Amino acid sequence: MNKSSQIDYFYKLSEILTGYNLVTLYGTGQGDFYFSSLKDILGNELVTDLLSEFELIDGAQISKKLTAAQWVNDELLACDKWGAVCRNIIKMWYMGNWYQMPVLWRENYVNSNKDVNKVLSSNSYIEGLVWKAMGRHPKSAKQPGWATWSFPPQST
Repeated sequence: MNKSSQIDYFYKLSEILTGYNLVTLYGTGQGDFYFSSLKDILGNELVTDLLSEFELIDGAQISKKLTAAQWVNDELLACDKWGAVCRNIIKMWYMGNWYQMPVLWRENYVNSNKDVNKVLSSNSYIEGLVWKAMGRHPKSAKQPGWATWSFPPQST
């Protein structure tokens, strides 16, 4: 699997994990950065293995019995090895943060000195999907627009 197809599969997996379509994910401008951050923190080999697992969906379509989302839920999220990684990918997209992998996971799979709690970048905070999910703007980062203070708040 070459780097270009890895990024494509990362976006496709992220689409299922986040519930947002590819256009929205590309629109954040963070996908390539998240992909390289994931590889930097957990290592190229582990990320390649995860995306190779996910590639099975595209090729075989799991014998057409399960949707891709069902397969991700049943096979990746429920798996000891991949579940924690997939949950961190979700957190990355929504919060713009990396959360250290669980201790037992690190003991069994990858123990990297880069695997620490951190904000990935100022842009990752600003473009976090959590703001879109809440229908709000990130505080002190994106303004709602000129003179919007003059309109009453929208009811949700």
